[in-house]
Amino acid sequence: MPLRSGKEYQKVCHKTHKKEFIRQLFMPNQRPINLILLKEPAYSVNIDFDNASKEWRKNKISLGNGMFKYKRIIRNH
Repeated sequence: MPLRSGKEYQKVCHKTHKKEFIRQLFMPNQRPINLILLKEPAYSVNIDFDNASKEWRKNKISLGNGMFKYKRIIRNH
């Protein structure tokens, strides 16, 4: 697949080959900022979206079409 620069895109699987490929693909002044996308993540992310959605909906009423309204909270003073 040709890139906007006219160069050919090559799929590279190995991480070290990927870094070297990107370095060769971009001129030094055109490289992505410090190749941020190639750095390993500092931590792993494990989000339970089903539970998060369930908790988020606890204090809301569904109005349909993806709209919600907050439930009223009755406070005793």
